[in-house]
Amino acid sequence: MKRLCEYLQISPSSLRNLFQEHCGKSPQAVAPGMRMERARKRLMARNVTVKEVACELGYSHPNDLWRAYKRFFGKPVFWKEK
Repeated sequence: MKRLCEYLQISPSSLRNLFQEHCGKSPQAVAPGMRMERARKRLMARNVTVKEVACELGYSHPNDLWRAYKRFFGKPVFWKEK
């Protein structure tokens, strides 16, 4: 959230207000869904591994992404190995 505020050059309270006004949720409530949708799209790509996607999205280990994905979508990531 801090980096987004710096990028947009607005205060954290202004960012929260904008998210609440346009999304009906806080940035913290919206971010996990956006991250999981990005993960799903990347995992649908043919030449990408869970490890690569986990690294791109800032997870320290592929299993962390796997657990978060399963918790969010209710089904596990199709695990691809290279």
